[in-house]
Amino acid sequence: MQKHLVEKLITDVLVLAPEKGSFPHLLEIAVQVAKIFKVRVRLLESLNFATKEPRMPAIKPEETEKFYRNFLETQADQSGIAWDAVIFGYSLQNALKEFSPCELLVLLKGDDSFDLKGVLQEVLGPTLIVPQNFKRDFKEILLAHVNGRFSDRALGMAAMLNKHGQAHVRVVAIGTGTALSLRAAQSQAQYLFERWKVQVDHKILHGDIKQTLLSECEAGKADLLILGASELEDWRDHRFRLFSHAMAEEASCPVLVVK
Repeated sequence: MQKHLVEKLITDVLVLAPEKGSFPHLLEIAVQVAKIFKVRVRLLESLNFATKEPRMPAIKPEETEKFYRNFLETQADQSGIAWDAVIFGYSLQNALKEFSPCELLVLLKGDDSFDLKGVLQEVLGPTLIVPQNFKRDFKEILLAHVNGRFSDRALGMAAMLNKHGQAHVRVVAIGTGTALSLRAAQSQAQYLFERWKVQVDHKILHGDIKQTLLSECEAGKADLLILGASELEDWRDHRFRLFSHAMAEEASCPVLVVK
């Protein structure tokens, strides 16, 4: 894989610490991704969370915030990853403006401390939304090219998960558009993966985009769904944001939204 492409994918993994409940698997996923991309993990904590010292019944008498920090410290000792903590104000959406497009944000679906739709609108980089009951490794990856639109970054991230995470990747061009546009997207993906010497499966699917992808996830055919939007200006509008939000809310597996 070309070195310049790998370097610009992500520089950090930002994981928002859930304030209610014990969710170590969210941190485990963040660590897993950080190891694959050889970057650090940054634990995001709101000022309110970092100072009020809430408690979780599952791990009494330790404080929640201390638990997450201790967990990452243990992971760092075992895997060698670097990590630190970042405390932001009371608005996550405002804090996101301070982060770069090369920082990957990991969120827990159903965490009521933030508005998912608002986050997906404001965040500049890729966002990984993880269901609360998901506790598997990323072994089956589904990369969807919606209506023939694609993102080189999404392709690169899928390639890295295959090459360094030993994940099996299926690339699906899906939509209700012309067969020509879907074949063009598929050919572009196939060309790049062959250039990077990454083996993936390719398929073209016609029909309702949302229902087809949800069925693929519900059938257990994906541990991770990657949605990539084109970097072109004419695709940076409400259509992709609304679709990605709907998929993140309804999919049974984690969803990685790549801008």
